[in-house]
Amino acid sequence: MSPLRPLTPLVAVIREMPVLQFAVASFAAAMLWASIVLGLGTFGSSWFLGAG
Repeated sequence: MSPLRPLTPLVAVIREMPVLQFAVASFAAAMLWASIVLGLGTFGSSWFLGAG
């Protein structure tokens, strides 16, 4: 997790970003982050354990 993540809503408010646009961008970023972390965990563990 990035230390900048809690600041994104503040920046969105300061830049007067529409709520729907922020929600969509935040959701997309969360899905991308989760996919990368879970993918690395899945493939990394199989590589590390020699099952791949």
